[in-house]
Amino acid sequence: MPHAASVHAIASPEKRTPSNAGKDTTNDASRPGEAMVRARRFDADRHDQVLSLEAALEAKVTSRHLLWIDIEGDLDSPDGERMAKRFALDRRTRQALEEGQDGPFLSVNGRYLHVRVAAEPNPADSTTAWLDIIAGEDVVITRHDRPLGFLIDYDDRIEADTALGTLGSVTFLGSLLDDAITSYHAAVDRIEDQVDVLDTRSLRDAARGNLLDDLVQLRRRIARLRRLLADHRAVFAALASRDVGEIAADED
Repeated sequence: MPHAASVHAIASPEKRTPSNAGKDTTNDASRPGEAMVRARRFDADRHDQVLSLEAALEAKVTSRHLLWIDIEGDLDSPDGERMAKRFALDRRTRQALEEGQDGPFLSVNGRYLHVRVAAEPNPADSTTAWLDIIAGEDVVITRHDRPLGFLIDYDDRIEADTALGTLGSVTFLGSLLDDAITSYHAAVDRIEDQVDVLDTRSLRDAARGNLLDDLVQLRRRIARLRRLLADHRAVFAALASRDVGEIAADED
């Protein structure tokens, strides 16, 4: 990625308390207490490679490759500095990788996009994970606090050698955003299931003492989810802006 030339940002991120303490990192090469980092270099000639972070930072990436680095948890400062230097990331992007941020966000920095969206919201307890996606020239970096089912599924789908090296990073970003939006639909489906349960109870139960309380709780969950999704309108609308168009290919 070349050095950032301009910045077009939407929504200011909020600093959040690190939440990766105590995570099980036994399936990763990182040491206890550190972020789990997975990296894969896709090759158009179907010679994909799974890499360590160190190897990924040193890997040669051409137009025949697509490098994906996935970070779960807070990246430590030395690794954050190395990634910032390798991919010419600005201070705000580096901070998001090291500490995590809340809130929808879009920034166009020279030749890379930085997007943050909610992922797999849970309407039952109003919690959501936040997914940062940085898409630059032939590289995509993702960062999230906790495991995301659709990212795991995505990685499983591409376990075998593929021709993803021929895809642009913005196309890859679009695919991830599609999966994130699908996770919103799943949250809506869970609420609809709860509505069906209440409908059944209203017809069946002679004593409906708790029905009103449950209905109030359900309406609150719907309101929280609606507010969360409404906050994303500016980000998704801005993806069609001219700034983004200067980075993405026409087909993207």
